[in-house]
Amino acid sequence: MHRPTAVETGGRLPDGTTLAEAIAQVDQETSGGPLYYLVNCAHPEHAAAG
Repeated sequence: MHRPTAVETGGRLPDGTTLAEAIAQVDQETSGGPLYYLVNCAHPEHAAAG
């Protein structure tokens, strides 16, 4: 599964989903989660907010 997206400055994805919600959704859809997650080109404070 490949779900490209971006983390906005408020720590949410462009559709308003938090990063934590997106990870939970992927975990559920893949029966336990992928091998890893990658957050690319996001300031650590933006990713941590989600």
